[in-house]
Amino acid sequence: MQQIIQVQTAEGPAEIRGYIRGLDDSLRKALHDKHKLGSSKQDSLYFQLWDKVQPFRVKPHSDALWTMPSIPESHKRNIFKYRTGQIWNKNMAFQRRMSYMPGQPIVRDTRCPLSRGDDSQGHIFGSCMHPDMRKQYIARHDKAMKTVIQAFTKGSAVLAI
Repeated sequence: MQQIIQVQTAEGPAEIRGYIRGLDDSLRKALHDKHKLGSSKQDSLYFQLWDKVQPFRVKPHSDALWTMPSIPESHKRNIFKYRTGQIWNKNMAFQRRMSYMPGQPIVRDTRCPLSRGDDSQGHIFGSCMHPDMRKQYIARHDKAMKTVIQAFTKGSAVLAI
């Protein structure tokens, strides 16, 4: 059975007709490159910053984590969420008029519950000054640096520039 996919282009709506078995290479081949961004918000800060680094990306190494069996799927999901600005934080809860954690009232401010600084994913991953968070940053940094040093001492091609 032939499938019809309707897409929105700069010129207006368009249809793609063909046999598409699933969300794998067959769908990718059916869509033209100009549709690859879909309905992404191209004027957002995340999009602009991500777009600026694309020319400097070493594709096999930048995308290697998605196929590494040693990285759990939960970590890959969190990396994807971080890259797209979707790590849940109090600021997002405030914007959506939701509770920050289940069973709590709707958020009334955007302050970090620990340090009272402005909450964001950047704050969560690096700028919260609460002592417990600082310990986590230092431990994460130490682990990352040990991995980099091991790769250098083994002469890993993954870190070659």
